[in-house]
This record gives sequence, structure tokens and C-alpha cells, in this order.
Amino acid sequence: MYVLWIFLGLVTSHFTAVRADDIVVGCGGFVKSEVEINYSLIEIKLYTKQGSLKYQTDCAPINGYFMIPLYDKGDFILKIEPPLGWSFEPTSVDLRVDGQTDICTKGEDINFVFTGFSVLGQVLSKGQLLGPAGVEVNLRRAGAEASLQTVLTQPGGKYTFFKVLPGNYDITAAHASWTLEKSSTTVHVFNSNAPAAVPLVVGGYDVSGEVRSDGDPMKEVTFLLFSATVNQEDITGCSTAPVEGSLSVEDSLAYLCSVLSREDGTFTFPSLASGEYTVIPFYRGERITFDVAPSRMEFKVEHNSLKLEAVGLNTLIMQRLLKDWVLISRLHILPTLTQSQCFAPQVQNRGVFWDSDSI
Repeated sequence: MYVLWIFLGLVTSHFTAVRADDIVVGCGGFVKSEVEINYSLIEIKLYTKQGSLKYQTDCAPINGYFMIPLYDKGDFILKIEPPLGWSFEPTSVDLRVDGQTDICTKGEDINFVFTGFSVLGQVLSKGQLLGPAGVEVNLRRAGAEASLQTVLTQPGGKYTFFKVLPGNYDITAAHASWTLEKSSTTVHVFNSNAPAAVPLVVGGYDVSGEVRSDGDPMKEVTFLLFSATVNQEDITGCSTAPVEGSLSVEDSLAYLCSVLSREDGTFTFPSLASGEYTVIPFYRGERITFDVAPSRMEFKVEHNSLKLEAVGLNTLIMQRLLKDWVLISRLHILPTLTQSQCFAPQVQNRGVFWDSDSI
């Protein structure tokens, strides 16, 4: 009998020691939502402060209830892990379990509240599978004026609105300098993430440059635009009328339009669809022709505005009228000339002269 009491005493002392060092409590609560969601798709996970997964559980499919048992004191992080694109507040809760005053030991609920699904969409460049970054996209309740959210497209043209509750919405896009061919669409959000009805489309991007002569801006220089791949109906904001006296180009290039340089020497094609282009500078007045360098520029419009390299005027030719001789400006005239030298075709010291009998 004495031996039995000693054994029971040792067992009792052992369990007393275990219970003094360890605990058994439950951390529980609810995933709450005012709209219909599938609770069974949501997991609740318990992590250590070092990021190691300690326990995980599913939510009850009817009411979103969850319970996680804890056997140790210490610091933990309780996280909700829903399907990608679903938003909750909070997304995690820091726990310091001491077995006395913490929220789990006291049996209080830890709740995660659903705040919405995601709306996904894309802004494309016309005729392309990708689109630009930097387009402003707005989300509004259907028929309303007030914007609920505003985001910018990411590289490739994709955009996402988070925390969107079920309902019907309008989506609109805008950009300060790009032409939006399709600037609005709609989306219906029910009980999951929702895609926009159709992609939005940027019809064209601005392409600009400048022309100078000896550092000074030159106005009214014509810039003719050609392309072998882009149609004339895919560009806007420039004159499609033919330019009289302009040089011909290879048959593979189709003339699209032209613009003139402004007072400050700058020129702009306001809206060019994505594609490959050739631009040719041209100026010919009644008596004046400019030799422009570079004589042509080839460029590609992708998903952004484009700034072309500066254009310079190299030579200015004053053409003869009746039997007047022709002078090439910026080419130096010989300091002393005989009559035969003045009217015979010669090139000396960068001077050019014509024989009057040949004019």
C-alpha cells in the first residue's frame, strides 16, 4: 500500500509539472461576410514568428467558423489565406499566448471580415496582344459619376481593382496624350473575381521631334509619314492631303499623312497606331530648298510616346529665276572670280557656279 501511494504521488507530480509548463487553449473565431462567399475555399493558418507553419484548418462551410488548438505559450501569427484576389481585414493577427491574459486563453473570437473580390482587365494597343503602362483606369457604380477607385495600368496593360463588392460597375480609361479608341467597358461582380467585359484599346500614341538650323528653330518644315504595315485609317491628327513637290519613295511604303513644324521648331504626329514608320523631312518654297539631315528616319511605335532625334538643316539652295545664277548658302564663294569662272560650272573651295549660257 505504501508503494502504491508513492507511485501515485510520482504520477501526480509529473502531470502537475507538465501542466505548469504547457497549455491547451483554442484560438477560434469567424470569417464574416455580408455577401455570399464560399467559406470552404478559405484556410486559417498559424505561424511562428520565424515564419514556420505550425497548424492550419479550413473554415466551416456554413458560417465560416474556425478553431486552432494551441499547446504552447509564445508568440504566433494567425493568418487568413483566401483565394487569390479576395480581400479581408485584417489579413493577420499577432498573438502573444501567455495562458492567462491573451485573447485565445480568454476565449474571445478572432474575426476576419470580407471586403471584396477583384476586378481584372487590360488596356491593349490597337492590333496588339499587349498594352501600355500608365493609363488611368476608373471604377464606378453603374450609372454613377463618382469614382470608387482609380488605378494605373502596369507593363503589358493589365490593371486590377481590389475590394470590390458584388454589383454592376462601369470602367473608364483616360490618358493625357494618347488616343483611346475604346475607353469604357463594364463588369458584373457576383461571388468571385470578375473580368472586365472587353479590353480597352489605345488607338494611337504621340510621336514628336524638332528641327533646327544652326541651333535656331525652323518653322513650316513638312514631315511626311509613310508605312508598309499601318493603314491611313489607323492614324489621326495629321493632314492626309498629298504634299506637292515631295520626293517619291519605294513602292512598299504607303503615304499616310504630314505635319508642319511650329514656331519653336517642334512637330508632332498626335496619334499613331503601334507599328513601323518612315518619316521624311521636306521643305521647298518658291525659291528655297532645304537639304535636311537625316534625310529620313525609321522608327517603331510600341506602347508609349516617342521622341525622335533632332533634325538639322544642312544646306540651303536659292534657285535661279530666269537667267539668275544659283547660290548655295553655307558654301563659301571664291574671294576673286573671273568672268569665265563665274559662269562656268565649277566647284572650288566649296563654291558652286553656273555658266550663264547654260541657264
